[in-house]
Amino acid sequence: MSLQNYIDDTRRLIRDQQGLFVDQDTLIGYINEARRQVSLLTDCVRRLITGQAPYGATSQPGSFVPGGGTAGVAPFNTFQTIGGQERYPYIGFGDLYLNQQYRGLRGIRDVVTVSVSWGGTSRPALDWMPFEDFQAYLRSNQVLVTNYPSVFSIYNDGEAAEVWMYPIPLSASEMEWDTFCTCADIYTNDDFDAIPHPWRDGVKFYAAGRVYEGSMRFESAGVMFNRFEQTCMLRRGAVDRGKRPTFYQTYP
Repeated sequence: MSLQNYIDDTRRLIRDQQGLFVDQDTLIGYINEARRQVSLLTDCVRRLITGQAPYGATSQPGSFVPGGGTAGVAPFNTFQTIGGQERYPYIGFGDLYLNQQYRGLRGIRDVVTVSVSWGGTSRPALDWMPFEDFQAYLRSNQVLVTNYPSVFSIYNDGEAAEVWMYPIPLSASEMEWDTFCTCADIYTNDDFDAIPHPWRDGVKFYAAGRVYEGSMRFESAGVMFNRFEQTCMLRRGAVDRGKRPTFYQTYP
């Protein structure tokens, strides 16, 4: 969806198709704020950051998909653990690989799972532990313990957070992060919109609510914010109807 589509939809809601009451820059700011709110509320911007491995990472989309590599060829990157390094920040590390592989993103705001290669054909998902327990039970030994990581924790919140691993990686090993991301702002019609359909439908309601709020029309703003939340929740139910783990029962 282009920026102009967002602008037109929002102006129709606030009855300002000619742009007489709300200037363009202000409206674009509200639209980008709305897009960030959509990604936060719905978790619709989810990306898998992959390393270069013969298993899993070779199944990349073709170059016609934004962020994809050549079909059947692993992307060239070095998303790996670092020997002797236990902490991996989103900013300055994870975000670099995220934006190398995908377009239209500002950065990581949460990591759901971490998988690290243990050599050969094994790349297990690490166990997760709250950082308080991670600190108390796994980092209490002052002697440097290195091996293939088996546990991860998240320290800090939002885009300033870090992934911590235990045992501390012995050497470079290919890894994958399953992440929730914040979309980048758009300023022209050529900028890539990372918000997928049908989540885009809610943007105009939030942006219109901010316009009404700015003009002290709080009742109208409340109506628009309610429409925004209802639209986002309806879209969540529409895109995920649930999955059946198996069609084949296992009998003892």
